[in-house]
Amino acid sequence: MRFEKEGDRLILLIDTDLTANRVKEIVDEAKRRVAQQGEYDKLVIDLTRVQYIDSTGISFIIGLYKSTCGNGKNFRLTGLNEDLLGLFRLMKLDKIFDMSAAG
Repeated sequence: MRFEKEGDRLILLIDTDLTANRVKEIVDEAKRRVAQQGEYDKLVIDLTRVQYIDSTGISFIIGLYKSTCGNGKNFRLTGLNEDLLGLFRLMKLDKIFDMSAAG
């Protein structure tokens, strides 16, 4: 996981599957960076390298969404593969998140 700043956007590049054993490694740093209110207007989560998300990963993304929006910022998911898009649609999260497919 790494962060990049582009203009008013803070981009979180996730380079591992979001599963219970891996989310623990990134949750504290992600929450700390999201809480920095003055640095960005939009948080973009790039999931291009993520192949699989379990319930813990979904909870992690929802938590980031709540933190971001709670600070008055915009939130976007990018780079979702077809499987992830299908999962988010099945869970009706496409009605909540601004998101786009990979490619």
